Amino acid sequence: MSEPPASAKATARSDVALAKSEPSKASRHLLLWDGRCGFCQRCVTWLMRQPGASRLHAMPYQTASSPMVTPEIRRASARAMHVLTTDGRVLKAGRASLFLLEVLGWRWTARVLGWPPFVWLVELAYKLIAVNRNRLSRLIPNTAATCSLDGDDNIIAPPDQ
Repeated sequence: MSEPPASAKATARSDVALAKSEPSKASRHLLLWDGRCGFCQRCVTWLMRQPGASRLHAMPYQTASSPMVTPEIRRASARAMHVLTTDGRVLKAGRASLFLLEVLGWRWTARVLGWPPFVWLVELAYKLIAVNRNRLSRLIPNTAATCSLDGDDNIIAPPDQ
């Protein structure tokens, strides 16, 4: 479909480059998501409309360039979302979800859900949703029913930031 604006790519590149070189100077956390998944696109669109989302830059992993994203992170991002934090951490799946909750202001909830055994349930829930995201895309109205798990090469336009 459409590519993110060049300015968004440049901003994300500079944010992650700063995160790698000088973590304290990066301005936004980078959220990598599957740009070919309608369910993922819908979730990221909702997320970026929430208070606190200005601390995030969401980008389909398919459009993230090296050295921003290593080949290992790119491969892993096909199966689960990743967050590259401004302090250099790489979070994925359920733990990335908990980090996003914290960024959005749900700090107490995220912290409690981060304790065992709750974090195990969060990871299990994330895995169940990730495995079934193609089916979920078909159930949600106005959502593209494609997913990279289907081998579709069309990248869905990312949400405005």
